[in-house]
Amino acid sequence: MTEEFTGVTDSVETTDDIHSEASVPGDDEVAAAAPPVRETFGQYLRRRLWPSRQDLLQQAESRLRELEEAIEQRPEDDAPSKATHHILRGELFLKVRAYEQALAEFQQALALTEKQIDEGDWGVIAQILQDRAWQGFQRAQRGWQRQQRS
Repeated sequence: MTEEFTGVTDSVETTDDIHSEASVPGDDEVAAAAPPVRETFGQYLRRRLWPSRQDLLQQAESRLRELEEAIEQRPEDDAPSKATHHILRGELFLKVRAYEQALAEFQQALALTEKQIDEGDWGVIAQILQDRAWQGFQRAQRGWQRQQRS
């Protein structure tokens, strides 16, 4: 009976051979190979519905960079688009309570829309943008006043 298996046992590796050839992974390799920690559905909802202050600031920085690039890429005569970008930047600054920057952005948007209403034929669109900039300006002004009192 042992003669039947002599050829088979010569070709099979023993556990000692396997451990000697394979390298034992280090801590770095184990950490890299570990699956990422998945958040629960409740954690996902909490993060999406009530983001932390740090998450809000990171999102705001990313959006601010995108808006700056969009403003730089627009030609000078594209006042409605520039006004829209300044309004969006102002609203972004309002969200993170940077009221002085928001005021400056809304002022630029108001100047662009007023110029467009006087010179251009964007009529209703420019008026809507101007109204939105004016509302944002008022909100930023109230926020700035509250910030000064505290």
